[in-house]
Amino acid sequence: MTSRISDSLGFAHLWGTAELRAVFDEPARVQGWLDVIAALARAQAAEGLIPVEAATAITAHARVDLLDLAEIGEQTRATGHSTLGLIRVFQAVLPESAREHVYAHATVQDVTDTWTGLALRRVGAVLRRDLTEARRRGYAVNRGESEVGVISVAAPIRDVTGRVVAAISVAGPAERLEPFELRLAQTTMECAAMISRRHGFRGTVSAV
Repeated sequence: MTSRISDSLGFAHLWGTAELRAVFDEPARVQGWLDVIAALARAQAAEGLIPVEAATAITAHARVDLLDLAEIGEQTRATGHSTLGLIRVFQAVLPESAREHVYAHATVQDVTDTWTGLALRRVGAVLRRDLTEARRRGYAVNRGESEVGVISVAAPIRDVTGRVVAAISVAGPAERLEPFELRLAQTTMECAAMISRRHGFRGTVSAV
């Protein structure tokens, strides 16, 4: 059972994509934290702060599939600490000689904030990719992301300065419209251009 609409089986598709959920879901987040912990250990070993053997063991075992996520949750609740549950469960799978060197001289923020920054960089890359593609084509397309079996295209409406102030979209059954996506996009862009001209825009618009 989920408690957040972004995790809802019925509504999650309205709040994100499978590509980005794969960045933020529980296994991916824990793996991201482990990656940071392993990178920290290697950096510390390079500076002589922890043994090289310990860093090697930490890196080799920094795999989410080796850990019990339910136990991490249990330990997190027991300690009241945001990452101590992970550290304890991770230490349990390590050789004893490496355990004390996990997360050494680091704070919670060193791990979680680093992962968050890396995750947001991934989000930014995906957003830039999709926006760049939409700008290149002159329209955006939704192929069943909001509703299964439905395709929609949208084109920007510009004001007199050329700034995008709105958009117009058309949607319908994918089985009927998908074969004519380019034609539908062209018509939508023409309508958007007409509306833009009525708002004083005199520039040119991208062609399909």
